[in-house]
Amino acid sequence: MPRPRLLSGKSSVSIGDAGGSRIGGDVVYGLIVAITLTCTCVTTVLQLPKFLALMALLIGTAFNALAVPLFACLSDRWGRRPVLAFGLAGQASFIIE
Repeated sequence: MPRPRLLSGKSSVSIGDAGGSRIGGDVVYGLIVAITLTCTCVTTVLQLPKFLALMALLIGTAFNALAVPLFACLSDRWGRRPVLAFGLAGQASFIIE
């Protein structure tokens, strides 16, 4: 069975190719962050166990896996700019005490 195509014509990309390229980048980023945080900062500077750092990374990755499709759906419904403004306001709330 052929894979569904996202675009018709010469420059069409299959859904599997597009999804795989997005997931591949996230996996590489996650591995780099996990190794960097657990082996350097958390264990040497903060003197915390590796388990705690990896658990925090796992929880953050789970929230990311849920947030990406949710905000993509909201972006389709309300538009990109309101969703980006909401995300920016949320990030700013962590900076401002």
